[in-house]
Amino acid sequence: MNSSSRPSVSATICREPYRLFFPLGIFMAIIGTSHWLFYALGFMEHYSGFFHSSVQTLTYMNCFIIGFLLTAMPRFSGSPQATPSEVCFFVFFMLGILIFLGLKQWVIAEGLYIVWLLGLVRFAVSRVKKKTADASAGNAPQEMIWIPLGVVIGIFGTILLILGQLKVFSPWAILVGKPMMEQGFLLSVVLGIGGFLVPRLMGTYQPVQDPQRVRGHLIAGGLLFLSFWIEGLGQDVLGYGLRAAVITAELTWARAWPLWPRSSDLYVRLVYCSVWMIVIGFWLSAFFPAYRIAALHIAYIGGFSLLTFAIGTMVVLSHAGEGEKLHGPLWILWIVVLGIAMALFKRAAVVFAPDAYFRFLGMSATFWLIAGGSWLIFILPRIFKVPTEDEFGRMHEKAKERRSMRKN
Repeated sequence: MNSSSRPSVSATICREPYRLFFPLGIFMAIIGTSHWLFYALGFMEHYSGFFHSSVQTLTYMNCFIIGFLLTAMPRFSGSPQATPSEVCFFVFFMLGILIFLGLKQWVIAEGLYIVWLLGLVRFAVSRVKKKTADASAGNAPQEMIWIPLGVVIGIFGTILLILGQLKVFSPWAILVGKPMMEQGFLLSVVLGIGGFLVPRLMGTYQPVQDPQRVRGHLIAGGLLFLSFWIEGLGQDVLGYGLRAAVITAELTWARAWPLWPRSSDLYVRLVYCSVWMIVIGFWLSAFFPAYRIAALHIAYIGGFSLLTFAIGTMVVLSHAGEGEKLHGPLWILWIVVLGIAMALFKRAAVVFAPDAYFRFLGMSATFWLIAGGSWLIFILPRIFKVPTEDEFGRMHEKAKERRSMRKN
């Protein structure tokens, strides 16, 4: 493919939407994280923990999720790529959520989030209907049942939260709905995509075609949904214990945890570490309720955030024709590791230094911003670097050979 026949920027984004949503996700995370830094420095008179958590879970994480799904779903199903109007829909609604969160119009932002989730449902259903007869993977991976489960949990939790905020329901609706909105969809995606992708990256995957596995995922999804009700109705230790048990069981069942990865690639080891951090963070949240916020940040900073950096690096380099670099000592991943580790340490140390609470939060935010900003600088030159079809085909074949060697 010569330069004159290379696709336009618009066509490239529609074929691989991660090229737009990954940088946008870091932009969202910078806004949500710098909130604490600006308050610690005295640049802001007031702070909002609700703003911070909502930006991080509804915009930052979901930008990476939608970037991955819009890129992967058409490939899994052999269906058409995203259209410009579909990409614009997700971008505009994501920006709308951010803007209304910034204006403290919580209900409007949450309403937009519901529409955003419904848009994801529409995209997925339309791709199933348009599935081509020669699709390489006859059916979607069984783990993908977690995506619709997550959408249902996310929408239900958001509706409950809105009704609680509008005082249609009593405060119990907020106690049930807020964690369900912030954690339900995110955890479901991690269990679904993570359960599919992580064991394949680590070389621990074993093919199993058992219809009962779908039933097992549905039961686990029901228990995850139940855990939010148990938590919100006053039994928070039991609720988080059930949630941690579901996470642990699903990741173990998928062979994503605790087996040691067969690959020595740094990004794979970071994926492995992030899975451990998610499991540890939720179990600590159950066993130490007095320190739950700090424990959850183990899962959020050391787990979800590290996972997005590791998987994001793999996606960006692979699609930029630089996949071979993943097997070497990538300097950016070491910066990410150090930044995430220091951010997590400072956030956890708040428990032991309450007098320096906001100073430590500011330092934690600074370290994360260094990691996130460095990663953004690293990926930007590669975002619109598109290899030729021949180059991409060769890389794909090499990747399959490496996965085959890991299995042996």
